[in-house]
This record gives sequence, structure tokens and C-alpha cells, in this order.
Amino acid sequence: MSQPYWLASTWTGVDDFVRTYPHLFYVLSWCIFFGPIVFLIPLLFVHELGVILLHSLTFLLHGLVSSESYYSIRDSLLDSKEAMFATVEAWSASFNKLTTEKYPIMLIRVVAGIYGMYVMIGILWWPIISQNELMPVWEILAELWEVIYKQYFNN
Repeated sequence: MSQPYWLASTWTGVDDFVRTYPHLFYVLSWCIFFGPIVFLIPLLFVHELGVILLHSLTFLLHGLVSSESYYSIRDSLLDSKEAMFATVEAWSASFNKLTTEKYPIMLIRVVAGIYGMYVMIGILWWPIISQNELMPVWEILAELWEVIYKQYFNN
């Protein structure tokens, strides 16, 4: 199965763009693969930073602010953290349900995960191996397409 010239040149251009900006595509591919759960990491970081700052503020304002106000604020922040977890969990459940019901979306998600691994290997091993030793992205996707085509469409 031969690819048209425009498809091969497009994939080569995309591969060059990804090699220029790998971190952008690494984050993007993992966001597609993991779904809404990736929003928890920065939100938890901001939440915990706020709790640490409030705790440090009670020591800074020693005697001016009672420790009871810190504990009440901490408890209200804990409630907001649980609500954030519940919201993201509901989003993740609907995302997983959607991707398992619709085959093309599931395929996009799996390809994004595989592509994220490919880009991660390229980022981690960039100083160790040369650029030419890694298989170009369009060749990997062409082989993946051949496997999928033989398995599902060539009966």
C-alpha cells in the first residue's frame, strides 16, 4: 500500500515541526490521552500552595490571628478540593464513556498516547542518539494504519 506524495510530504513537515517543538506536542498528546484528569495536577498545586501560604501566615501573624481561623479556612479549602475532585472525576467518566463508545475517538486517544511515548523517548534520548536513528513519525503512523486496515477493513 503506497502513500500519495502529498500525504508523505505532509507527514514529513509535521514530523519536522514536532522535532522543533517537542514539548508542546508532548503535553498536548498526553492531555488527549489522559483527558480531563490532567487538570488536577495544576489545580492541586495551586490549592496546596494556598494551604501552605495560609499556614505560614498564621506563624507570621503570631498572636494577631487565631489558629481557629486557619483551621476553618483549611476545612473550607478541603471541601473545595473534594468538590474539584468530584467535578474532574465526573468529566473523566464522561470522557471515558465517550471514547469507549465511539471507535474513531478511541483511536485518536490511543494514537495520542503512543505518540506521546514516541515524543517522550525523543526528548529523553535526544542527547544520546542522533535524530536519524529514530523512525520518522509518518512511518510509524503508516505501519499503524496498515495493521488497523488489515485487521478491521480487509476481511
